Amino acid sequence: MDLRRNSKLIDISKLLNFRQILKMIWSNYSPTAEDLASEEFLELNQEASDLYGLIHAWFLLTKTGLAKIYHKFVNQVFGFCPRALCEKQKVLPCGLSDELWTSRVKVFCPKCEEVYIPKFKSINIDGAYFGTSVPHVFMKTFKQAVVLPPVINFYQPSIFGFKLYGKKGSLYHKSTGWIRKSMDDFNL
Repeated sequence: MDLRRNSKLIDISKLLNFRQILKMIWSNYSPTAEDLASEEFLELNQEASDLYGLIHAWFLLTKTGLAKIYHKFVNQVFGFCPRALCEKQKVLPCGLSDELWTSRVKVFCPKCEEVYIPKFKSINIDGAYFGTSVPHVFMKTFKQAVVLPPVINFYQPSIFGFKLYGKKGSLYHKSTGWIRKSMDDFNL
């Protein structure tokens, strides 16, 4: 893979020591205690991690990467949606930005189309390592994997079974003349 040709996907201009970073990624070298004490080594290691993460984001959008995500999605590796009305819908990893150091990885629920903080232990991963496009490309590619029911359940706020008027989520949220008049007659 020629990273210089794919410079649109990976901003190489931000990486100062590109050749050293590539050597670090490709080598089997384990850092020693002396290396870990060196400030220069730690900076180089962080840049190597960032480049590896951006390559990972690019890889996930390939045919092979999407197949790996599909396998993990089916096996529920990324977890479930925390929203009760989603009925344990499987979620997909997602970043809120393609820029490094902007936000941590989140999970996207295809059913309610919301983004949540993941419950798994790898929460300390930069969201740019997954990118913003992964869940949407996944859903376009594997339409059969994300089965969404046609019935949409809305929460109805109520007290003792009586629906509340004027509350967000209520069918009576928009005021209509006859309901407003009848409510005013009761001086509530």
